[in-house]
Amino acid sequence: MIYFDNAATTFPKPRCVVDEITKCICEYCGNPGRSAHSLSLAAAMKIYECRCEIAQLFGSGYPENVVFTYNTTYALNIAIKSLVNPGAHLIISDLEHNSVYRPVCGMARTAGITYDVFNSYGGDKEKILSELSTLVKENTAAVICTHASNICGITLPIAEIGAFCRSKEILFILDAAQSAGLLEIDMERMGIDVLCAPGHKALYGPQGVGFLVSRQGLRFTPFIEGGSGVNSLDIEMPEVLPERLEAG
Repeated sequence: MIYFDNAATTFPKPRCVVDEITKCICEYCGNPGRSAHSLSLAAAMKIYECRCEIAQLFGSGYPENVVFTYNTTYALNIAIKSLVNPGAHLIISDLEHNSVYRPVCGMARTAGITYDVFNSYGGDKEKILSELSTLVKENTAAVICTHASNICGITLPIAEIGAFCRSKEILFILDAAQSAGLLEIDMERMGIDVLCAPGHKALYGPQGVGFLVSRQGLRFTPFIEGGSGVNSLDIEMPEVLPERLEAG
């Protein structure tokens, strides 16, 4: 078989991925962060090593700000709904997947946010930046956009968009579903505040895994609340990442 559906998920997975998943299930599949026995500690160490690898790969110096999710959709929902206040204004591109478009439209219905859509102009950075400058308002909270389209292959100039956002002191939330593992992404250098990506596409992991990486200092409202293994007598979710956003 010749497989061409890699924009949906990569296949086949590398042998090393299959071997490590099997090793986990057979050798160190304790519940991380919930116990102090050897299997739990071994699992927790592996997960921390994975956070470190992700942080290094994407130019973040904070592995504790790597939050694991089910997929990119879940990560984007966390970023958008945890960081954007009611009544804010957002800017998205005309290339957005429903993982961005639907949460933004949903908040327009329920939280009174407004949004504008910028033209991708085939990835022309000068035209994109010019249009962005006309769309920013006093209450603009974030630019949220994809890095690369799974429909037409257009790649947006994220370094330039990130620099623009920093100059305007607004958040830049990036959907890297189609680019993580394929294109260079350096969060610090490119001005990315929140990176959302899957593990099952160009990073060749299994389905059901994704992650969010945030810059230091962002204040997230918990999207899901529940057990975290930290301060179990406290009725509030922990203040620190990743536990604040990894309930259950």
